[in-house]
Amino acid sequence: AQSPRMAGQFVGIVIPSYIGHLGFVQRQLSSYEVFCEDCQTVQTLIVVSSSSEQVTFRKTIRLRNVTFRVLTVEETIGLVTAAPTAGNWSFLEGFSLRGPPFFRRGAKHLLQSIKKAYGCLAL
Repeated sequence: AQSPRMAGQFVGIVIPSYIGHLGFVQRQLSSYEVFCEDCQTVQTLIVVSSSSEQVTFRKTIRLRNVTFRVLTVEETIGLVTAAPTAGNWSFLEGFSLRGPPFFRRGAKHLLQSIKKAYGCLAL
């Protein structure tokens, strides 16, 4: 079906993901090619945790009519805020964007929330 569009507005989709969901993301984007008549006008952003995931997503997902970007969470944050300093990223204090600390209790939810929120701002 045709996407609803108004002057100056666009449709944007943010997909926070990780390597374990690569197949799901591939199928989701493939369905856009089949069912969305103007999918080339939709801005799709996939936000992953690491540069190695970014490379894998970019190499694996091959579509003809769907345009998408794959960015790391750090790149996404960098698009919408100043470079990190001790003061302006205090909400991440004690967490690393790389490695096991994000898998502590509650931290996985924080990471996915950051991917979604900053992904929306980066569209």
